[in-house]
Amino acid sequence: LRRWLNRDNRVTTVRYIRNIINQALATYEKEPSESLKIGLEGVIKGIDSLCVTYGDDATTLASLTILRDKIILK
Repeated sequence: LRRWLNRDNRVTTVRYIRNIINQALATYEKEPSESLKIGLEGVIKGIDSLCVTYGDDATTLASLTILRDKIILK
């Protein structure tokens, strides 16, 4: 039961982060700003930390890597 709950928390966390990043990227596409760009660059460090934390979970790691790459490509 404990593992199931932790897995759910990982999924919920990644979903929440993905939604925020997608909203920020959509805003940046409509109205590019230096402050939003700097903020998104700062998010990469946080995603890297989460990759270390969830490194044992291939699915979560892949999702976080995709998010990181989306930010870098913008």
